[in-house]
Amino acid sequence: MAKDKKQDIVIGQPGVPWFNIAFIFILIILIFSRLLGLRPPRYEIDQILKVNYFVAYPVGTGIWLNNVYIKIPAGFRPKFKVGNKVELTVMVNSVLSQNIYQTKYKADLLGVAFSKKHWSAWFWRFVNKINLSFSRKIESLFPWPASALIKGLLFGQKQNLGSYKFKFQQTGTIHIVAASGFNVMLVFGLVFYLLILILPRYYALYPTLVFIWFYALMIGLGPPVLRAVVMASLLLLSQLARQDYDLGYSFLIALLFILVFNPLLLFSLSFQLSVLSTAGLIFLAGFLASKLMFVPPIIREDLAVTLAAQLATWPIISYYFGGWNLVSFLANGLILWTIPLLTVGSGVAVFISFLHLSGLSHILALLLWFLADYLLAVVSFLAKFHFLFWHLRLNYPLMTAYYLFFYLVVKFLAFRETE
Repeated sequence: MAKDKKQDIVIGQPGVPWFNIAFIFILIILIFSRLLGLRPPRYEIDQILKVNYFVAYPVGTGIWLNNVYIKIPAGFRPKFKVGNKVELTVMVNSVLSQNIYQTKYKADLLGVAFSKKHWSAWFWRFVNKINLSFSRKIESLFPWPASALIKGLLFGQKQNLGSYKFKFQQTGTIHIVAASGFNVMLVFGLVFYLLILILPRYYALYPTLVFIWFYALMIGLGPPVLRAVVMASLLLLSQLARQDYDLGYSFLIALLFILVFNPLLLFSLSFQLSVLSTAGLIFLAGFLASKLMFVPPIIREDLAVTLAAQLATWPIISYYFGGWNLVSFLANGLILWTIPLLTVGSGVAVFISFLHLSGLSHILALLLWFLADYLLAVVSFLAKFHFLFWHLRLNYPLMTAYYLFFYLVVKFLAFRETE
């Protein structure tokens, strides 16, 4: 692609050396992690554990602590005050899931030894206060279930979706109402373009960098969010340094950064899906879009993105869940184009409402409500066909062989590009 004289954003090309390094590095990590026994801890049924937990976000019916899901009875929840550190006594009672990577457990909470205010409590309570303020503003602009959908898009909140949560799961679209990297990048773009309306472009980079990390803390630093925030930070830093930005290289750096701090994320399905879907978007989406010229431009890019993500993730979904939801492809293709409009549009509507321009914000919210209603109608309709499930469980060797083939195809495409 033609480069700007000063800066350019380069889409990672699979033919450059770092792509080979990335592939080899991931393989080495996977091999060594298995050889060295780098696995989440294993427990016995009825084993009693004493664990410490820092309450960064409001606690619902349960919490995840490493690979253990701890059910929180209503009587204990007042002790889980945001900003407090608690010591829990729990008893492992069952196995939730088990695979080659890890075993997940369910545990009952037996007692809370202490609940003390942490020195950073003021910050986390401020973060949650801001989150609550935005949630209330969304509820004032949008009726349910559109408000629940918008809160899912902006903050990854799924508590108020009701029966729609199950419908999103049935259609393989639950990722749109989770705290995902895609949503983070949309909010990142929205904030940056709002700031350059009042600041010179270069100076808008600084507050954007601060905001994107604050936003990540507000919605939770899950693997997809952390990966997206690191990549966004590298983009901003490259702009501040007036250097070219290589998308593929930043993707590799983001993975290294995350794994350095938490190597056990290698065994997290969320992390694996985030990595594979992002790799598909970076290395395949552009090629697929170039081969879909017969498709109307309005949906060509979204179709290419959906195809790229599905091709990159279906083997691991098959491995974990024993098959692939055939409705998922159609559902994602029909609603994916609405996600940027709803995310950015609702963000603008909320921002305007904070400026006390209620008339304008309600007009925009009304337009977005029709779009949200379309999305929910599509999901509700396609959820009726959830039985269209392709039962095919790939074993570990077959899954590995597929991704090796995937790598060779990408290399071949890169070679053809250079011819």
